[in-house]
Amino acid sequence: MRDFRFTSHTSPQGLGSAMGNEQGFALVIVLIMILLLSILGATVLNSTTSDIRMTGDYRNRETAFFAADAGLEFAESYGLIYSSMSPTSTTWPGDSSLSSTEFPGYFKQQVGDHDSASTAYVKVDFVKTGAVPAGMGTEADSGLGSGTGFMANFYVVSAIGVGPNNASRAEVEAEVVKIVPK
Repeated sequence: MRDFRFTSHTSPQGLGSAMGNEQGFALVIVLIMILLLSILGATVLNSTTSDIRMTGDYRNRETAFFAADAGLEFAESYGLIYSSMSPTSTTWPGDSSLSSTEFPGYFKQQVGDHDSASTAYVKVDFVKTGAVPAGMGTEADSGLGSGTGFMANFYVVSAIGVGPNNASRAEVEAEVVKIVPK
């Protein structure tokens, strides 16, 4: 019987030996895969962080806008503002004790609860006195008279809303007409 044994005819340090030796190949593949997965993970983390930051910025802008809107509603509906204004004092707050230090000439109004508190700064400027605009519900509109018993005072209400941690600011403005007897 013959004994079949396979033996290598190349030297251990030759080219054939290096091509047949695959002991470190798996390690190289694993390291490349770890590198690729690390790059992918860093990209996903960066994208998620950017999305969270954009969402927070949007929330802060929305909070500031709604604070300014709440300040605007406060100024439109608070009757003492308009009754305190006179021909010599055409801006509210005219009293410097009511004026805020952050925005001089504006009244500071807290908006919201303590957890989501934001601030509105409000100012009302008297513009002019004139005839009552059509459609305001006076006797002239209803056909009962000439409408000479009333006049209109025109105001501009400005409000600045500041979001939590002073992260954002929004400004709104509206024209207000108050109908008063002559």
